Amino acid sequence: LTPPPYRQLEDLADGYAFDHLRAARILSAGVIEQLLQPDRAARLIAFADRQANAVTLPELLTTILQNTWEAPRDPEPLHRSLRRVSARVALDSMMMLGAHAQVTPEVRAVVLDRLARLGAGLAGRHDEDAVTEAHLRQAERDIAHYLENPAAFAPKGVAPAWGERPRPRYPQPP
Repeated sequence: LTPPPYRQLEDLADGYAFDHLRAARILSAGVIEQLLQPDRAARLIAFADRQANAVTLPELLTTILQNTWEAPRDPEPLHRSLRRVSARVALDSMMMLGAHAQVTPEVRAVVLDRLARLGAGLAGRHDEDAVTEAHLRQAERDIAHYLENPAAFAPKGVAPAWGERPRPRYPQPP
C-alpha cells in the first residue's frame, strides 16, 4: 500500500509502503504493555492471595510466553516474522516491568525468574531461518545482560511512535 500524496496523521509508517512488522509491533505493544503495567501486575499478585480462582501473574506470563516464545514454529515466513515481532514485544515488556522503579518485590521476583528461564531455554533453541536464528541469539544476549543489571539494560520503550498529534482516530487505550 502506498501512502496518499498528502501527509497522514494516523499512518503507521512514514515509508513508501505499508510496514506490516511495524503495525504488528504497535498492535502487540498495545495489548502486552497494558497487561504488564506495574500496578496491574501488583494487583495480580495480591488478588491471587485473596481469591482462589483469580488469574495470577505467573499464569499471565505463561500465557504470553506460550503464545510468543514457546509457540510452535510457524511454517510460513510471514507468520514467523509476525511471531518474532510479538515475541520481542513480550520480552521487552517483561524487561521493562522487571526494571520499573515502582514495581513490587514480588512482581520483580516473578518477572526475573521467568526471564531467567526463558534465557536458559533459548540457549538450546536454533532455527534454520537466518533471521529467526539471529532473533533468538539477540534475545539470549539481551536477557543475559539484563539479568546482570535490570535497570541499566531495560528497554526504554516497546512500541514505535506512530502518527502525529493529534491522533484523531487511534488513541492509546486508557
